[in-house]
Amino acid sequence: MKYLFRTLLVCTLSIALFSCKNEVKETPVKTEITPVKKKELSVQESEIVSSILAKAMATKEAKKFVSFMLTAGVTDMLSKDEGPYTLLIPTNDAIDKVNKNIMTSLLNPANKADLLNLVNSHIIKGELDSAALVQNIKKGNGKYEFTTLSGATYTATRDDIDIVITDVRGQKAILGKTDILGSNGILHLMNSVLSVN
Repeated sequence: MKYLFRTLLVCTLSIALFSCKNEVKETPVKTEITPVKKKELSVQESEIVSSILAKAMATKEAKKFVSFMLTAGVTDMLSKDEGPYTLLIPTNDAIDKVNKNIMTSLLNPANKADLLNLVNSHIIKGELDSAALVQNIKKGNGKYEFTTLSGATYTATRDDIDIVITDVRGQKAILGKTDILGSNGILHLMNSVLSVN
């Protein structure tokens, strides 16, 4: 009986030992890289991507005024229209300085026309880069008047090296970051919100 028990034990261990051998068969895997075809932008799509609206959206200091432009509905004009346009965009800090009651009123959907008027008072038909503004100020004996899409009339002057825009109420805005070019115009950042006539 002992002999039988030993034989069974040896056989069981042998079977267990040989059956536990894990041979993994490797299956060849084909790795094929499929190139991604880049879609060519149409001329119109390319112009939209490089428009002054797109440039304004990419400028973090203009974030709040860009939201005003979106709400006012001038996005098609500034992204698809040939222009050229000049945007005088108040910085986020400039907008934060505006009276909270005025801002609440402007952002009320019932007052969309007032918001549109404010936005249009910061848009000029035509392209005015900083060099053109300086030249026009020199030609005008120290001042240059221009009209915005809303009909507001502003005066550009120089204060040392700064270009200063003054509205009819005497509110002044100094141009900071200037000459941000888009396919259909140019934009300048300024440190104040100009009032509407």
